Amino acid sequence: MCAYQAASRGVKVTLFDPNRQLGRKVRITGKGRCNITNNSSAPLFNYIGEDGIVELITVKGNITYNGTEAFSPLCLVNKGTISNCHNRCTVTGTADLAGLCVTNYGVILDGASESPLVATGKSVAGICLNNESTGEIRGFQLSSALPEGSQVAGICHNNKGRVYDCMVTINQTINVTSNWGGIVYTNSGTVEDCMITGPQMVTTSGSIGGICNTLTGGEVLYCWNTVAYITSSNSVAGGVVANCTGGTIKNCWSAATKNISGYTYAGGIAGVLNGSSAKIVNCYNRAAVSVSGTGAQGGIVGNLISGTVENCYNTYGNFFGNKGTTIVLGSNCYNEQLYQTGTVAVPTDHTTMKDELNGYRASHTGESNLYEWLCNSATAYPTLKRPTATKGGRR
Repeated sequence: MCAYQAASRGVKVTLFDPNRQLGRKVRITGKGRCNITNNSSAPLFNYIGEDGIVELITVKGNITYNGTEAFSPLCLVNKGTISNCHNRCTVTGTADLAGLCVTNYGVILDGASESPLVATGKSVAGICLNNESTGEIRGFQLSSALPEGSQVAGICHNNKGRVYDCMVTINQTINVTSNWGGIVYTNSGTVEDCMITGPQMVTTSGSIGGICNTLTGGEVLYCWNTVAYITSSNSVAGGVVANCTGGTIKNCWSAATKNISGYTYAGGIAGVLNGSSAKIVNCYNRAAVSVSGTGAQGGIVGNLISGTVENCYNTYGNFFGNKGTTIVLGSNCYNEQLYQTGTVAVPTDHTTMKDELNGYRASHTGESNLYEWLCNSATAYPTLKRPTATKGGRR
């Protein structure tokens, strides 16, 4: 700053820096005591470079954003590191909005978004709109104020990179008129070790997925939903994913204490599975599933058009609702109430089922990240063993 002020007054200034790039080691930190009020329609940082570090900053304020470009009160583009930053800035507008960053190529970790973002008819994400293939988002919590828009995600709207160890807590019943993804809206990257919990999520105009709304590729790995009620009043509902057209849902479960309900289709794991590369493996559902319209419900999949389902079990109703002609129903698909050809009744001795589920795992060594099944007794349903190397230990 001194050099800038001197040079701006016509003084000749020479700067020396031992690093190969001037200012390479500069970092911005709030040291846990930096609360910045932003009431303008400009972010605090337009661009954070590859070696930039922004940490321990809380953004507060109220912004009515009238622009048309995507906006965040903290940062537009991050290629460096954003660490332990919090958004407590309320933003309303008619453009796409994010709590901390619009587009991320770097790392965003260990923070929270605690104020509402309202974008009329647009996409909204609690933390980041676009997480690119090199991007990583981890260790985030979203609780008190959930975003509102036409396509809403608790953490990230469009994920091509990695989102893990994140948690969305719904502290009260929410009623929205939008398409919802609890953690990510559209995923073609990796969503791992994330959860959503709370009393009720209801959308009156759109589809809803507990973890992800639309899975087009990549993986949803070791994620779970324990929201009491997940409801779509006019479309598709999925305990983990609403619509899966590609990619893999693996080591996931739904244990909603009340009900997962859709209007057209509802599934404990996926509302709709429709893609030759779409796959559900090593998952289970212990939630009640229903539809209020003319569609169908299934404990694992509501509408199974095409794709593969293997090594899963379901304890409520049909294993799937509608069944297409180009699906692969693989080995070890157990169902409490046996209605479909190709599924196997759940054994009375659940340790036997656990052994058979683990047998699939042992015989598919080429399938990465198949987690071990555990069972405490013959009458207890099997659960999945969490990896010992957790990402942040939040749960």
